[in-house]
Amino acid sequence: MKIVFLQDDGINESLALTEASACLSRAGHQTHLLIERNERRFYPALADQKPDAVIIPADLGGEDWALGAAERARKATGLEPVLCGTAATFRPDALLGDGRADVLIRGEAEGPFLDLAESGLGGNGALPWEQVANFSFRREDGSIQHNPMRALLNDLDALPLPDRRLYFHYPHLNALSMKRVSTGRGCANHCSYCFNEGLVQLYQGRGTYVRRKSVDRVIEEVNELASITPLRRVHFADDLFVHHRRWLEEFCGRFRAEAGFEFSVNISPERVDEDAIRMLAEAGCVGIALGVESGVESRREKILARKVTDQHIESAAAAIRARGMMLITFNFLASPGETIADALQTVRINRRIGSHYQRVSVGDPIPKTPLTDRAQREGLIERPRVEIRSGAFIPAFRVDDARAFANLFELFRLATRGPRWERLVRWLIRMPPNPIFRMFRVLMPLGERRFFGLGWIESIRYGLSSAGPLRRTKNYNNYIP
Repeated sequence: MKIVFLQDDGINESLALTEASACLSRAGHQTHLLIERNERRFYPALADQKPDAVIIPADLGGEDWALGAAERARKATGLEPVLCGTAATFRPDALLGDGRADVLIRGEAEGPFLDLAESGLGGNGALPWEQVANFSFRREDGSIQHNPMRALLNDLDALPLPDRRLYFHYPHLNALSMKRVSTGRGCANHCSYCFNEGLVQLYQGRGTYVRRKSVDRVIEEVNELASITPLRRVHFADDLFVHHRRWLEEFCGRFRAEAGFEFSVNISPERVDEDAIRMLAEAGCVGIALGVESGVESRREKILARKVTDQHIESAAAAIRARGMMLITFNFLASPGETIADALQTVRINRRIGSHYQRVSVGDPIPKTPLTDRAQREGLIERPRVEIRSGAFIPAFRVDDARAFANLFELFRLATRGPRWERLVRWLIRMPPNPIFRMFRVLMPLGERRFFGLGWIESIRYGLSSAGPLRRTKNYNNYIP
């Protein structure tokens, strides 16, 4: 069977999709990926592939594109496209109720994809939708049925090596010297705003949620990747790289000798100490992304469910900088009830710890998460999702000044440069959102370039072929394609 995946932009490269594709290939099926931004005739190219099935990742924030693609793919091929991804997992009723899609897959996709390929779902002699776990579909009478979820994959080492050729037939993706790798699935933290909490609920009683590949497997994956692409640096894209100390010790003791690439990781400050930072540095780590989220300690704990003190953040940041590693931070703006004074505290803690670059996200009500449930009870949701109007972000949660938050999203990095810059930003954010503020978005790809160690030429080539960081759909993850 031949399965073709459709995607909007290469910046949304999905490690989950590469692992699922590898499972299909091992079972004897053909897979191919088409990226709309990199195809002159996207839907004719799909028809030329003569697929037996079409699968479209529908990510949170990318639902409209996925539904439109499903409608046009049906016309191009005569097939019923199948949606998957975070939006399919968390907003299945909204997707199926739209009328442009009739079937989708929730959660981890390796098993459902194999069922799709091996049983001929949707074709003559196919199994009925009712018999396939993880599938949701719209019945002929318009009602929606959600089938039970299957167990989580337990042994990640049993998966074949990811099928990176799925993306690398596009030259700009193959040529990028930094590649992302996942060492596991799930997150040991329980942040109130994160999609992981929704997945924990969805898979309750169906296996261990936090799983890790062996160090042997991770090193094999990196070296195999280096054999097919010009690799110089690896970013381990796990939500939390340091939650298992024994695993970390083994990894740090072996990676430099057996792989030898520079790498970067994501960490949570309360889970590291100076010894862990030392081990990472000696293993070749050159950059760490640190979860700060809010500069108000009580808001971190009570609203975001992050048991992270200012001391945790300051100690971790000092240890990272002392080892000469680049420090970037994750920052969460416009959570329910947040004030501009709270947000400016987040600016100041970044300045205090000397972060080199700041990633900024705007709170979005993800279904089935504690933060969204609480905000609904307290009437703190203004709209079902973050909106973009005239290029400016409009918060979804109720905050004290939505216009000021929209501007601070653009000017946040400028405010971290010093007290004088902060005073200027405090004045500017009271103005109407405008294109001049949006010019500061250029700092986003520049900061990412530094963190990932990319050269100017490859950064420009990649940027011209991709839509840029703002097109990355929300709540991107490594195990739900």
